Amino acid sequence: MVKVSIYNLAGNEIDYDINNFNELINELNKLHKIYLLYDDITEVYHSLKISNNDTELKNKYNIIILNYDIRLINKIKNMKILSYYETCNLYNHIITLFKKEILYDDEIFLLFLARRAQHNIDIYCYNNISNNQKNNVFLFTELLKIHYTYLKYASSQLKNDKTFLLTLLKYGIVLKYASNELQNDKDIVLNSVKNHGGALLYASETLKNTYDIVLEAVKQNGIALSYASIQCKSNYTIVLEAVKRNGLSLQYASDTLKNNYNIILEAVNQDGIALDYVGEKYYNDINIVSLAVKQNGLSLQFTSNELRDNYKIVLDAVKQNGLALRYASNKLKNNKDILLTALKQNSLSFKYANI
Repeated sequence: MVKVSIYNLAGNEIDYDINNFNELINELNKLHKIYLLYDDITEVYHSLKISNNDTELKNKYNIIILNYDIRLINKIKNMKILSYYETCNLYNHIITLFKKEILYDDEIFLLFLARRAQHNIDIYCYNNISNNQKNNVFLFTELLKIHYTYLKYASSQLKNDKTFLLTLLKYGIVLKYASNELQNDKDIVLNSVKNHGGALLYASETLKNTYDIVLEAVKQNGIALSYASIQCKSNYTIVLEAVKRNGLSLQYASDTLKNNYNIILEAVNQDGIALDYVGEKYYNDINIVSLAVKQNGLSLQFTSNELRDNYKIVLDAVKQNGLALRYASNKLKNNKDILLTALKQNSLSFKYANI
């Protein structure tokens, strides 16, 4: 047990007998105030900042009670359990404060709010922060670590700062809110799609048609093929990489490559449902359909009537997913072996039996 003395600006002293720094903070929180704790001139703890649990306990600290509305702070602390309506009301109240130039230039408050916000709801109140904070590199570095969408509230200068953005691309699809100039910058876009393939959507039209950028995008996320140029969607290597990552990206390939045997094999091997996007002549290809139904039995629905009546194909399909019985021919829906196999995999398949 250690005796710790806390002094306020008036020189008044409060003493606590505690075991560690966390116990001290728990005691000070009973004041129901927002405060700054410091040792001589060094900040040790701030109520609105992320705390360090390993802080060494000392015998003496100074405290400053900060002028924050404790009711507002408590609402923000509990924001994650608020309803959509309550959250919007809170943001509207904060906007009112910002427009009165209250808290709108307070870096600590802005970070505190962001760390407790529901990010499925647009944090639109940040549109009303001060111009000084909109250009604050430290603030927006920390905000983008929380959620990439905060970049839309930054200054035009920050949105066009290549050095600044290059360090933050890993935190999300930052490219969406970058300047048009940076959306056409090969370094920025290449690094962006390496982290998030879907960022290709926000690249310039020129870079959507750039081989190495599109290739990196589909390696990270096959569906990024949907954002590529027509020329890239016709490139064998790019489409092959895309379907290896996500077989369903076959739907975005050119008609020619939807009929390429090797690409089709890779696609259905990764996701059997890709059978829905192959060239029509392959719906009846037993090798492709066999591979597809083994990966996902429900792909049986995309094959020909002839193969829905193929014992081996249907058996493989219901082994993988009993509900694939729904797409078998009426004859095979009544086949004992197939029915038992389907029921073993999923008892709900009984409703598709032809008995």
